[in-house]
Amino acid sequence: MNMKQISKAVVALALVTGAVGSASALSLTAGDLKFTLNNYDSGTVGYGVTPGLVCSTIASCDTKATTPAVNSYGDDTWGIFSVTNITKISTGTTIWSAGPGDYLTGLFGGLKDYAVGVSPVDPFTGLQNTNTFSQGGWVNLYSNATDWNPALGPGGRTGIQTYTGITSGSLVLGAKFSPAVNATPFGAAGSYQSTFDSTSFAGHGQGFLDVTAGSWLAQLDTNTLSDPLGGKHDLFLSTNYDDVNGAASALGWTVKSSSQVSGNAIPEPASLGLLGLGLAGLASIRRRRK
Repeated sequence: MNMKQISKAVVALALVTGAVGSASALSLTAGDLKFTLNNYDSGTVGYGVTPGLVCSTIASCDTKATTPAVNSYGDDTWGIFSVTNITKISTGTTIWSAGPGDYLTGLFGGLKDYAVGVSPVDPFTGLQNTNTFSQGGWVNLYSNATDWNPALGPGGRTGIQTYTGITSGSLVLGAKFSPAVNATPFGAAGSYQSTFDSTSFAGHGQGFLDVTAGSWLAQLDTNTLSDPLGGKHDLFLSTNYDDVNGAASALGWTVKSSSQVSGNAIPEPASLGLLGLGLAGLASIRRRRK
């Protein structure tokens, strides 16, 4: 028995276990994952209270809204976010949590409203909803040593895809919103759907995401989630938002929100290669012992 060979094989397997199961911000555990986010959004509102179709093109929606998103670079919805934790859904295990020196913060934007409708006032609740469908959209997530600073407000956005204290970090995930959330109206494939109360801005939104860049690209580019039209995507975002206590508007934002992003991760390629080397080493030792 060659003890040097055994040691190498054992070390290789130990490294694989550490890489696949690591809670580091730069490594994901394989499996069904959920990212929990806190967000601040700047959004276009003010589509009126007259029930019915408000607009059905990006250009017409731009003319109908009385309160466009601030510092938007042409977006109707954009904002910043901070990931609080990442959990494995099937086991409930927390595999990463934000902490001193280890934060995941991001910027999203590019969503443009192309179809907006206003519902009648509900006779029971007295509420009236605005329903929007958007096209386009992107999300960029960065690893940073410091957490986000929502107090900078929309003014912290210094470019289409730059925000002070966030986008200077290391990109771990770049993704785009993808058609379609459902059979969206007017023959267009919308990438994001949102519904909110016209008074409190309390509401919810959803959309599918396809991963396009970042150090997590190989692990999250899986196409394992199906939309209602049969398309395949990597991630699904659902969010709930409001400004009922004025916390968002006091900082210049439209709403604050909390979101969940779900998807499936596979082991990173380096880990798979290392696992193969480790198993090959053990197999070689077994053959020599025979």
